[in-house]
Amino acid sequence: MKCYLFANVVVADGERFGAYLRHVPAVIAHYGGRYVVRGGAGRSTRWRATWACGAR
Repeated sequence: MKCYLFANVVVADGERFGAYLRHVPAVIAHYGGRYVVRGGAGRSTRWRATWACGAR
């Protein structure tokens, strides 16, 4: 099953978030996940959603 996660993150603790960024890619890869897009500004032109998983 495919699952897509869309997130808009506000970082309150840069040091802890840096640790997260170093560790989470290995966890995602361990479970067969991959980044489709990561970082940078984004803008939806069609719809607003916070997540969608397995829905059709």
